[in-house]
Order: sequence, then structure tokens, then C-alpha cells
Amino acid sequence: MSVSASFEVERLKRDPPGPLVRTEVLPLSISYFYASGLSLSARASYLYQHVAVYADESFGFKNQTFSVLDLAAAYRFANQRGMLSMEINNLFDRAIHFQDLNMFNADVFNASPRYLPHRSVLICATLNL
Repeated sequence: MSVSASFEVERLKRDPPGPLVRTEVLPLSISYFYASGLSLSARASYLYQHVAVYADESFGFKNQTFSVLDLAAAYRFANQRGMLSMEINNLFDRAIHFQDLNMFNADVFNASPRYLPHRSVLICATLNL
């Protein structure tokens, strides 16, 4: 079994006067590993974010606080033949507006946000032949 907690602070600023983003994250996670190859994990993240935007002498800002719960399960095949896993991110489907480095990137098709605005399910199979 594994338990972890951390506190992260991130500050993003872009010049000339561009947005200022300050994010504080408190992720708590617990994982359990069975001898059969099964593993289960849960991660709860509490986030506070302040976004200040400067544009043409106008100023706008927003503060948001939200929490996100992610779950994962995996099964490792015998003799290291591979693994099957499933992740559910944003389990309770909270509509969040998390801002990160992607807000500075105009290429919305290649954005990879850290927290997704809606629930997502990922199923992955890895085979070692």
C-alpha cells in the first residue's frame, strides 16, 4: 500500500502584460497492490486558482476552488506479459475551468490539460510478446 500527499504552487506569467495564473494544489492519493497483479488507486485533488487577465486597460480576474476525484485499476499479467488498466478522471463530472500553460498556446488541438473539464475514461492494454 502507498499513501502520498503534497502541496504544489505554480505561478505562470506572460509578458507584455499578459495573464497571471497562480495555482495551489493539494493532491492526496492512496494505492493498493495485490500479489495477484491487481492494483487499485484513488487520488483526490483540491485546487485553488487565481487568474488575472490584463487587456486594453481593462482588468479581469477570477478565483476558483474545486476538487477532483480520480480512480484507477490495473491488472498485470503473469510473467510480465502485459497490463490492462482503466482510469476514470474527474469521477463526479465537475465542470471545471482549469488554466495552465495551454492558455498561452494558440494550438487548441495539441493542448494537454492537467485537469479535464469533464469526466473521462481511459482503457489501456499493453502487451509484451
